[in-house]
Amino acid sequence: MLRTLAKVAEASRKYRKRYGQLDGFLLWIRLRQHVNAVRGTLHEVRVPGLEFPIFLRAGTSDVLAFIQIFVDGELGFDILTSPRNIVDAGANIGLASIYFAHRFPGAKILALEIDQANFELLTLNTKAYPNISCTKTALWSGEAQVAIVNPTDEPWAFRVVEVENGHPKSLRAQGVAGLMQYFKNQRIDLLKIDVEGSEKEVFQNGASEWIDHIGMIAVELHDNIEPGCSLAMSEVLSGHRHRLGRSGEYTVVYLDPDGSNVGR
Repeated sequence: MLRTLAKVAEASRKYRKRYGQLDGFLLWIRLRQHVNAVRGTLHEVRVPGLEFPIFLRAGTSDVLAFIQIFVDGELGFDILTSPRNIVDAGANIGLASIYFAHRFPGAKILALEIDQANFELLTLNTKAYPNISCTKTALWSGEAQVAIVNPTDEPWAFRVVEVENGHPKSLRAQGVAGLMQYFKNQRIDLLKIDVEGSEKEVFQNGASEWIDHIGMIAVELHDNIEPGCSLAMSEVLSGHRHRLGRSGEYTVVYLDPDGSNVGR
């Protein structure tokens, strides 16, 4: 019995540390219920401090993505001044968008997701947040048609390649410069990118059109999937004053390194 209690205490430790003994333990218990559920079953999870529930698909990468953001706090990096305009590229099921909407309730958030099943859950999870808008679009270097090349992989791992118009599985893609029109060509204060290797295309082609209009970037670099992602970003940043940080799997780029009023 004591050994079992010790295992439970260790497994739930980071949950209890983040949310308190009771709330953290209950959250851990709720997530554990996914283990024995039929894959894809929707589970409602309530995060302490959030008004609205979040829905996750049991047995999928949804649970791991949830832990990264709401337990490990990978998006809890310092932000220079509260952002007004945020892009969540590779929004998956909306977890990052919800986190930002809660952290910065005055921000306008545009969430991009390409997969239909992910997009449906994204819209369900974010429908209670009037400051989040969702679009079924991939992030690319500019206007293009793309297709998912690994549709049987986990929901957070979908990759795309550019295809010709008329491709039977083509989907819409857009560049950062085009996304700025959503914000009436205003500055994008925070550009979050998690697009499984497509960031190489984003940084490598046409980034000079928009890099001066970005406050900061939080990007997962996938050199293991698409070699050259980090190099492409470094070449874009060369000649621009910036500071680099790290938070979990995210590389954080501060393009206004002398800014003040650090937000938490």
